[in-house]
Amino acid sequence: MHRSNFLRKLAVMAATAVSMSLFAFTSAAHAGDEGGVANPATACPNGYTVKAADIHDFRGFRIGRVDLRWAYSCGGNWARTTSYVGSVSQVESRVAMGDWLSGPGSAFSYDYNTAQNWTYYISIRPDAPACAKGRLFYQGYWHEATVCSAK
Repeated sequence: MHRSNFLRKLAVMAATAVSMSLFAFTSAAHAGDEGGVANPATACPNGYTVKAADIHDFRGFRIGRVDLRWAYSCGGNWARTTSYVGSVSQVESRVAMGDWLSGPGSAFSYDYNTAQNWTYYISIRPDAPACAKGRLFYQGYWHEATVCSAK
């Protein structure tokens, strides 16, 4: 009986270790996603920041950043928003073709209690204009920045 309890505990520990390792190697799901093609964390290797803008609080302190990102591997742009003040209660990212940040050709994503968020990528020509908007809910207020590629 003692041996069977040991084997049972060993099996539970092995199953837990396997499930934790699977979780560690997958991208976390966002609280909400709208639009876009796919998750750039898995579909767009070698992505890079095209343009970025700092997000400031009301006192002028830099509390985060929004990046307009691109990857030739998937032919798409996406927005990534990062908090410099650690986990905040809500982070939003939006990307769109041109400077219209909603509707067809756009993607939106939000997360709670995190320090970084990104949208799914949108398919767009490398020379087409695109914009990214990032918002952080910090100390009871929304703080945001928008950045656009050259037109």
